[in-house]
Amino acid sequence: MTPTLWRILNVAEVEPHLYEITALRHEPGKYAEVEYGVKLQPLPTFVLPSSAPPAGLAVGESLYKTTNGGVKVMVTARWTQVATATEYRVRWQREGGNWTSESPV
Repeated sequence: MTPTLWRILNVAEVEPHLYEITALRHEPGKYAEVEYGVKLQPLPTFVLPSSAPPAGLAVGESLYKTTNGGVKVMVTARWTQVATATEYRVRWQREGGNWTSESPV
């Protein structure tokens, strides 16, 4: 399978951490087809089935004591599993930091 190419036309932040992207599918060989009559062969692609995001997302924060007497913050996230989901990929970000990906759960 070959991934498709897209030309981004616009990116708009709809609400915090939610973006709307407008794009057109891009075929780099189209110019050769128009100018020289070269016939393009469609590349083998497929569409992955989409599924609904998890429902009932709840995030909690709690403090705990470390072995050396310090205090740290623990964040937990819970959600209702979608029946067709086989795994979830969790990503999180500290304010101003980089995104961190956890192992699939």
